Amino acid sequence: MGRAVAISVVVASLLMGCVSLGPSQTLSPTPAPSFAISTPAPSSSALATLAPTAPQAPTATPSGAATPTGAATPTGAATPTGVATPTAAATVSPTVAPSETPPPPLTPGPSIAVIEDFGADEPLFADDFSDPASGFGVGTTAGGTVAYVNGALQFDTGAQGAWMWSRRTHSVAWPVLHVEAAMTPSANGYVGLLCANNDDELWGAVANSAGLWAFVSLDSEGVSVLTSNQEAGWEIAPGTTTRMALDCAGAETGAFRMQLSLPDIGLAATYEAVDGADGFDRAGVYAESSAHPFSLRVDDVSAYGGEGLLGHVPVDWRESCLSTTPSAGETGARAAVSCQLSTGRSEVADFVQFDTQESMDAAYQARVDNWAVEPTDSCETGPNEASYTIDGSPAGRILCAPQTVGIRFDWTHDALLILSTLTNVDGSYSDAYQDWLIAGPE
Repeated sequence: MGRAVAISVVVASLLMGCVSLGPSQTLSPTPAPSFAISTPAPSSSALATLAPTAPQAPTATPSGAATPTGAATPTGAATPTGVATPTAAATVSPTVAPSETPPPPLTPGPSIAVIEDFGADEPLFADDFSDPASGFGVGTTAGGTVAYVNGALQFDTGAQGAWMWSRRTHSVAWPVLHVEAAMTPSANGYVGLLCANNDDELWGAVANSAGLWAFVSLDSEGVSVLTSNQEAGWEIAPGTTTRMALDCAGAETGAFRMQLSLPDIGLAATYEAVDGADGFDRAGVYAESSAHPFSLRVDDVSAYGGEGLLGHVPVDWRESCLSTTPSAGETGARAAVSCQLSTGRSEVADFVQFDTQESMDAAYQARVDNWAVEPTDSCETGPNEASYTIDGSPAGRILCAPQTVGIRFDWTHDALLILSTLTNVDGSYSDAYQDWLIAGPE
């Protein structure tokens, strides 16, 4: 919280890049092209058709079946030609022909106009591509070419429906990752950003010139479209530079979440699931053509890492903490951490992060109603319920109260949207107060 020791992580050199290139089929006319991913065998390849439908709650398992129309297979799909040795210790992956049976269509999801801060605030890199050895993978296969060209990372696909991705790694896996880039496509197609902790399973989000956006996962079995929609404002227009951002929160933060946003416009779409990567040590860029020729110029890519909710727990307490499931009765709770303290004077510390101030305040008020006390002078000496300040500015409210066994301190942190609880079994207000000075603001 406010008094938590600042995170100190040695940012090691960014190591190596990777580019995966490959063609795919087009299942329906633009603006509803397909995705494809290289796989170990043609029978396990996967395609997913982007087709706007009525919005509904996100789901990780699409249903239904798509019927391909006017499908065209680019030439040279199975065997890459003219493979170049990529720089920055990158690898180039060969591709295989997609299977003839398309998977189910997309499942639509919500879009919002509020961009959420996942808490990634540690700078990892800022790449303007003036250095061709900065770390993104480059190379050539039958799917196309990725290269540093005139101060940008440029994707040139080899055929309509071809796709490519390139990534840059970091030696530290972060629970929260923020990636942002300037994207300039030359024609209709999908552009997007990726996060991952290995090259066998990547997560990300894409959007195209028709305002279709989708959250996707890529693995050895193919591509899975997690949720999607089509909305005004999301158009990534050819010939125009659009700033795009992806936020990823790992499962160890309490829930796996992604957010695709257009920062200059203020649009954001979110995806949340129980399963997903725990953390992220690489950021990537995705390009897929809906027309030929197609190129994507990527510039000014920046990445930030963060600890998520755990980053607001005192450093000395973190080894005793586990991510837990927020209480079903507390609406808007995003993530929760519980710590069985081996240091300090109290026995248990719990932290819950909320989506809005209103949700956090409602959960806090429920605790005030349940453990009602008459305000006194200070939590240091006895029961109390009052506001508190940080550096003289209002910061939140704190409740100090007896409970069935011992006492509890509950307090809100308005800036972080975190509601925290300390449990002191011995019933010592002075001891709990000293722990609050460590876990919360003075």
